[in-house]
Amino acid sequence: MTLEVPLTAPAVWLVSIKQFIPSVQSQRWYAAGLITNDELAMASRYVNVRAEMHYLAGRALVRYALTQSAHCNPRHIHIVLGENKKPELAQKSNEMPWHFNISHSGDFVVCALANAQIGIDIEMISPTVDYLSIAHAHFSENEASWVASKPVGINERFIALWTIKEAYLKALGIGLAIPISRVITTGVKLRSCQVYSEDVSDRNKWHCHFMKLESGYWLAICSEKALEKIKIERTSL
Repeated sequence: MTLEVPLTAPAVWLVSIKQFIPSVQSQRWYAAGLITNDELAMASRYVNVRAEMHYLAGRALVRYALTQSAHCNPRHIHIVLGENKKPELAQKSNEMPWHFNISHSGDFVVCALANAQIGIDIEMISPTVDYLSIAHAHFSENEASWVASKPVGINERFIALWTIKEAYLKALGIGLAIPISRVITTGVKLRSCQVYSEDVSDRNKWHCHFMKLESGYWLAICSEKALEKIKIERTSL
């Protein structure tokens, strides 16, 4: 795969699976080279149809994003499970330093692509969840106070912090090996903050941007490099 277009800032692709018919869409993606036989076989093990679509749409979205950024044949893009089972490119090298991350929630699947370690998380707000209690149980005192300081925005403030922490852990590729309570956010502003944990060897503060999407969804992106500009593309795949 030849890199023709340098990626100077993280790019995010977003797709809604709401209108997809799994059997039809999966065959369409397979014919286009966006998913493989092995991935179809893996997806068939899912009992939940939405979980199956989340998995397949994530793999298709990664290949679509790379074809748009690197102008390559999607059939030449091989995705493997790396350390801690984090999906990554099999052919990653110094000449093609691509990093990606996938997340899904409800009707949406998102993929972040960058030339440095990147993490992304999307979450849907549930009106029935007591987010303030969770904040007091799993966030720092300062974070819980920030969530509670705006009564009409408790749910949104909680989800904003939660997605930031998840995106950070996903960027590191360690999942929930570190409790959310051990991930600390600092300098939270309108759409950005820094995040770190003393439980990892790299104690540098990482950079996060977070934003609200339509219909009660929040999105956060985390990178070891400063995030000055983020490009978001919507696609129907």
